[in-house]
Amino acid sequence: MHTLSSQQLVHRAIPSRGRSRLVVACETPAANTQQVPLSGNGAVNGKAVFKDFYSKKDVSPQPASGRLRDQRPSLRAIYPKGSVCAVVLGGGENDSRRLFPLTDKRTLPAIPLGGIYRLIDIPLSSLINSGVNKVFVLTQYNSTSLNRYLQHTYEFHKGIPFGGDGFMEVVAATQGPKEQRWAEGPADTVRQWFSMFEGSAQNRFIEDILVLPSDQIYTLDFTQLVDFHRQANADLTIVCRPVEERAVEQVGVVKLDGGSTRIRLFEEKPTGDLKASMSMDFDDLQPFMNESHLNTVPFMEQLPADNKTWVGSCGMYVFRREALARLLRDNPKARDFSRELIPDALKKGMRVMAFNFPDYWVDVGGSIADLYAFEMALARDQLPFSFQQENTFFACPQNLPPTQTLGASLNRVQLGGGCYIHPGTKITSCTIGSRTIIEENCTIEDTVIMGADYYESEKEWPRAVGPAYPHIGIGANSRICKAIIDKNARIGKNVKLLNTEGVYESMDRIGKGICIRDGVTIVSKSAVVPDNTEV
Repeated sequence: MHTLSSQQLVHRAIPSRGRSRLVVACETPAANTQQVPLSGNGAVNGKAVFKDFYSKKDVSPQPASGRLRDQRPSLRAIYPKGSVCAVVLGGGENDSRRLFPLTDKRTLPAIPLGGIYRLIDIPLSSLINSGVNKVFVLTQYNSTSLNRYLQHTYEFHKGIPFGGDGFMEVVAATQGPKEQRWAEGPADTVRQWFSMFEGSAQNRFIEDILVLPSDQIYTLDFTQLVDFHRQANADLTIVCRPVEERAVEQVGVVKLDGGSTRIRLFEEKPTGDLKASMSMDFDDLQPFMNESHLNTVPFMEQLPADNKTWVGSCGMYVFRREALARLLRDNPKARDFSRELIPDALKKGMRVMAFNFPDYWVDVGGSIADLYAFEMALARDQLPFSFQQENTFFACPQNLPPTQTLGASLNRVQLGGGCYIHPGTKITSCTIGSRTIIEENCTIEDTVIMGADYYESEKEWPRAVGPAYPHIGIGANSRICKAIIDKNARIGKNVKLLNTEGVYESMDRIGKGICIRDGVTIVSKSAVVPDNTEV
């Protein structure tokens, strides 16, 4: 776990595919280093000369022969520095309800992940690692827990000025004289924020705006995305990836102009004949695939026999500031980017480009099954993604003692700090959060335990602990399989959470803090499960 001070943020080197480097805009390249031009910018007498980002270009940018993506310049070499800001969407009510009951007392981006992280840490860590130093987090539904976490983790209350004039700012949902209603949908949320954004002098030099969701898992150097966007003279760039046919109806799908990376059509979750019409010949995707210097479709088991494939949107966008302002102004009732703003951008003839993202990416905010599958694959080390990679992921600092495993057996486990696991307990393929206490002789398999916000001894409890009100943690001789145990749950002795009947969906016990969703048994936050309970 890592935390950043203001000074560290200012001087942090920018990671890039297995190495760290700090690029200075006016630095003269070494004699044996390939010089990559920036949006038509050149060098005269060893000094960088910068032209307008949006000088007219008639063709889509294509990488030079043999050029790898990690040779793209860092954002610190793009002039002017600080000309990009990011908007991270904090999750609305509809987004959060998909993962109920984990979102009963928190919003979607505040859901714990990987033992010590929250979902919101993924986009914020990638932005910090990429040197994007102006970040807005737009919080909406049920956001108290998220606001508290952001404040404690990223020190908003101190106003960290990382990267010179950089900042990270939480913008809570609000109403005003011009907007006497709550925002409805991501585009509407950005519209309400944009009026405040335009009226602030600190934002006058921002030229491009990243719009990011907070329920996805990935590692992306946003400097490469911004460089592609500017070289393409794009009004809007959408992060895309090839998708298999079975996933087409779950994502927005783009269709490219043959032989380029420009988007011609966009359809949200197409089905039937529309789905078939959005497919592309694989040969027509070569310019798109070459942008990442790949010749095969990433994560696709094999090419279809008819050589057809689809390109799906990842829900991450870069807007030219003026283009976003125009789209929001011309669509005052728009609620969604993919259903309303993007089709309107294409209708207006704006330059909408597709940026190929070939690395690991997954949306875990669609269902309990998606989140659970990611946690299990992470614990079993089955992913091309890990929190132990070189690019740092940041989380809330915790002053906790080391975890003690007193004669317990652990296999394929992601383990947080400050846990106490007693003798005779066997844990297999699990993620265990900080401060988890598991008593003796328990068997836990394929389970996510989110831990606790505090030790029980740190507070005084008005109710006596007993069989009907056990300690925080998991009691002795309990057996748990394929479950998610939310924070501060009290699970008694001899409890069996096994779902032996294979129930897929059940809300019969939700009043007692237990339910089954997508075949996964869920114990809600602060729920009490008495001794000898069986599910």
